[in-house]
Amino acid sequence: MFYYQESKNPETNQPVYGRLANAGPKKRVMISTGDESVSLTGVLYYFVRPNQPKAVTPANIVTEVVFGQLDASNGKMLESIDQLLANMLIPLFQQYEDWGALKTRSNINVQDFLDAMSQFTATVNGASDNIAHQVKLAPSDNDSTLSTLATPNDYQTMAQNGDFISECEKLMDKWCKQIEKILAESEQIRREADDVG
Repeated sequence: MFYYQESKNPETNQPVYGRLANAGPKKRVMISTGDESVSLTGVLYYFVRPNQPKAVTPANIVTEVVFGQLDASNGKMLESIDQLLANMLIPLFQQYEDWGALKTRSNINVQDFLDAMSQFTATVNGASDNIAHQVKLAPSDNDSTLSTLATPNDYQTMAQNGDFISECEKLMDKWCKQIEKILAESEQIRREADDVG
């Protein structure tokens, strides 16, 4: 597998930048066997050899190697998997006739497999829709402070800090307003649907 994405420093998990400060992060090709803990954040090009013993040559590469891409940039990984399954793999499996030891496509195990693939695709599609419509609450300015709290005494000490409590109350107020707005919009959509139906 080849990842084409911004490379990270393995020690800090931060982007590796070029020599010039204004050059910004640089995309690089990284080769992976899938065993590494490198997260895909860019484009993945994969190559699969179903028939391992047969040598790959320029003449037979088209028939001996399956390849494709998944685009995970900008959080599109689920969309990319959904498209791969729905537009390529499921139609391919549905047309496939030679199921080896299972003999025919009418075998109950083959049907179960095809049904499971369709259900999985629907689940991926639903997850992708949910992520696309997610609401992100206002970020906290106190994340670094909260991450240092480890013991109950630390929390009690912070509870005595008036500025910190005031900031937390403001943040909670923002979150409540965001949630109220979402609930009001949801209620309006439900009413419109009831009026139509």
